[in-house]
Amino acid sequence: MCIRDSANLSRAHLDLGNVSRAVEIARHSLAVHSELGRPMRRASAHFALGLALARAGRHAEALSQFADAQDIFTEHRQRLWVGNTHFRMAEVHLAADRPAQAAQHAEQALALGCVGGDRMRGNVVALLGRSLFLLGQKDRARACWRDALGLYEQCGAAEADAVRDLLEGATAA
Repeated sequence: MCIRDSANLSRAHLDLGNVSRAVEIARHSLAVHSELGRPMRRASAHFALGLALARAGRHAEALSQFADAQDIFTEHRQRLWVGNTHFRMAEVHLAADRPAQAAQHAEQALALGCVGGDRMRGNVVALLGRSLFLLGQKDRARACWRDALGLYEQCGAAEADAVRDLLEGATAA
């Protein structure tokens, strides 16, 4: 295995549903890049390990890995990756039934103004909407979902259908 691409290999295994293998590869990548003193590759390995641990339902460990990645991304002024890491932390908090923390991280990602293109921004705004809905802030949640829907429609993302369903369900409630 090429060490340089091992974080990406971990993500590929994750996409294939091989969660335990993804965790194993990301841990190996982290160990190697820590030993070699390569901070950005180490941050990428922390991020990949966080993704794999989150998929495994190991929320506390995932958040720890994302926090480590975020520290490095922040130190190296990688705003896009800082924003993406906030989004991933928001996903983990939402999965762990902590909507207030999820909303906080989603809002931090959006405040950076740098999370990626329309689809990624739609993902963040939709997650913020789900978090706000769980917190009882239904009007703000619907506003987020309308914004996310517009972003998804602009780029032809399939996620638009799921957001339409959220809006219909929120209107019926």
